[in-house]
Amino acid sequence: DYVAVKGKTEPIRIYELLDCLSYEDKQTLIESVELYNSAKSCYYRRKFRKAIILFEKCIKLNPNDSVAKIFLNRSSHFISFDRGKEWDRVYRPSVK
Repeated sequence: DYVAVKGKTEPIRIYELLDCLSYEDKQTLIESVELYNSAKSCYYRRKFRKAIILFEKCIKLNPNDSVAKIFLNRSSHFISFDRGKEWDRVYRPSVK
């Protein structure tokens, strides 16, 4: 993911650490990765309603998936706002 914090224009790349997960969480993650990738693809194409449905399915499969929860919340938020054709897919939180 790319995030630009308040007051900055250049985004930074954010990664999810997977090696620290328990064996069970890794197995669940492996089972849901295709669904998660589809959800994130919808998110980046601004198909937020579809992304919400898919992220909800990810969370149902893996209730510990905090990243899916973040993208679910963002998708819900972005439905209310027109991101415009120039949306660069960078998340810009309004607070530090």
